[in-house]
Amino acid sequence: MDRLADFIAHLDHGRNVSEHTRVAYESDLEQFGAWLKEKGGRSVKDVGAGEVKRYAAELLGKDYARTTVARKMSAVRTFFKYLLDEQFVDNDPTTFLRLAKERRKLPRALSSAEIGRLLNAPVGETFVALRDRAALEMLYSAGLRNAELVGLNVADVDAAAGLARVLGKGRRERLAVVGSHAIRAMKDYLPARAAKLKPRGKDRLFINHLGTPLTSRSLCRLLERYLVRADLPIGTTPHTLRHTFATHLLEGGASIREVQDLLGHKHLSSTQIYTHLSPEHLRKVYEAAHPRAHAKPPRKTT
Repeated sequence: MDRLADFIAHLDHGRNVSEHTRVAYESDLEQFGAWLKEKGGRSVKDVGAGEVKRYAAELLGKDYARTTVARKMSAVRTFFKYLLDEQFVDNDPTTFLRLAKERRKLPRALSSAEIGRLLNAPVGETFVALRDRAALEMLYSAGLRNAELVGLNVADVDAAAGLARVLGKGRRERLAVVGSHAIRAMKDYLPARAAKLKPRGKDRLFINHLGTPLTSRSLCRLLERYLVRADLPIGTTPHTLRHTFATHLLEGGASIREVQDLLGHKHLSSTQIYTHLSPEHLRKVYEAAHPRAHAKPPRKTT
């Protein structure tokens, strides 16, 4: 497809997007290019609003989730905006494209008791147990994403300060606060790591039993193993722990702005999905903060 390679290079250097986003955009646009070829090999210069709408309709007809279709069409929209900025096309055929938004589902947060069972599930002093205990503690303690955790280097964690330098979405760097339990688990794990480390592991903090970097997929698998031990829902993911981290902070009195900074969200709107506090907690907040929550009403006079 015309200018696709240039657009991907623009994502890498001009917009500085994450590798995950770049790969998703490239895959989605290759699918769009294949569809154009199937429809007669039309150039992107000749694509109109009608073709874009037909493509979206065909995606919806293939039983993709609406969120998946929205992501694919977002890639197409971003591509045409780039082409317009580069004056490769005269008009943007995606301007009037509208997709009904699917209601965003909130991930379930674990309770304090549940997160306690999970963090206590890795038992023993083997390399695997020490590593997994440290990994789970770090996920919950710092609210890290899957990719952020496996991307940590040893030098990124300052145990004395209780901080970790994290490379988040869009390659934005932030400092994450790491709690004392996670720091202690990390210190217990590091000697076992040093004994297993191979040259391919380099400076990566979390490694596998072969001494090479732990992958995102391996992190999900180890979490699944401890979910069974802790008798927790199998659908729990590393992101569930991040969601639990944010929910527990809010329930503990942290402000939405503070949680935004700790999560590394660029926009406050991304953080607002974490504010679904339980009715019981909202009642406690109300009773503690509202001046007339407990005040006795004035007595009626006759």
